[in-house]
Amino acid sequence: MWKRMVSCHGPALFLNASHSTGMMARGFVGRNPTAPGEDPGLHYIGPASSPAQTVSIRAIDDSRYTIIDEATQSAIEEIEENKAFYEVYKGAVYMHQGRTYICKAIDHASKVAVVRQADLRYYTKTRDMTDVTLTGGNPSYPSRVPPPPPRTSSAFCAPAQVTTRFLGFRKIWKGFSPQASKNNDYTELDLPSIQYNTIATWLRVPDTARTLVEQRELEMRPGLHGASHALLNVLPMYITCNPKDVATECDNPYDTRYRPMRLLLFDRQPGGIGIAAQAWPIFRELLQAAIELVEACECEEPSGCPACIHYLDCSEYNNVLDKSSALLVLKATVDAEVSILCASPPCRDDAGMTLSKS
Repeated sequence: MWKRMVSCHGPALFLNASHSTGMMARGFVGRNPTAPGEDPGLHYIGPASSPAQTVSIRAIDDSRYTIIDEATQSAIEEIEENKAFYEVYKGAVYMHQGRTYICKAIDHASKVAVVRQADLRYYTKTRDMTDVTLTGGNPSYPSRVPPPPPRTSSAFCAPAQVTTRFLGFRKIWKGFSPQASKNNDYTELDLPSIQYNTIATWLRVPDTARTLVEQRELEMRPGLHGASHALLNVLPMYITCNPKDVATECDNPYDTRYRPMRLLLFDRQPGGIGIAAQAWPIFRELLQAAIELVEACECEEPSGCPACIHYLDCSEYNNVLDKSSALLVLKATVDAEVSILCASPPCRDDAGMTLSKS
């Protein structure tokens, strides 16, 4: 008995082929061979009488951690696995519906975290390290990357892999407290890494940017970090999004690893949610808007402020930022765009694929 899964949206409901393929393999959806048309769309064929009963209303990801109240032994929330370790780990301060809890234990095998209600004068935040790897290549199934837009910039858009490693957490005290002046409120963590595939858009920063930055006796990494933050700050003026939807590469003062000369935005949800893909064709506009944002800010702080290059959801607490360097990076990148678009040879992305000009 075939049951129509969607009546208005048709097969467009599954924009990511891997999602629809996975549900077909699990026997939840299929195509009706008797339906008219070349593309009859997907239909629900699962065993449940109502498919809504098998779908969690609290999370999108199938793999989730359940939060258990120690006092009542009842589940108070489910958190997607790729977000769980930002909120629950042993010693974490967990907030739920205005109540404060402390995480007493977490079991990775059963994916259960036990919390106890507590009155605390501090909250906690993880110290993590995120790497974005551009996978590129030739996928065996159509990805969610749209066809190339009219050539307005040399930006690229392709699949990427995001890996986050959790190093520890620190306590952040509320208001004035003797403990706030101590430097020993940091605890190391032993948590599994989180890895997911998503979509990223990026633009190479020209070597002339480094030359200009060094001539001013400034540093390049704070400039790249600040320029990326400026892009994130202007992005909501063009695309409806929030800090949980999109992110960039953030530097910390102790990181000595190689960082590519690029400005990169990626979707923070597994599989991508279309933000990076929408930013791709307007990357040059975003750069120009970021320049105007930084130039219009009247702050005199070398590291900037929330009105220019600070970002609310920076994973590195807005460290390693330089306003002057960021402005040089943005301007040099825009200037290079004009030269690149006028050049005759086709551009190649980081995966070696040729991108033709329109």
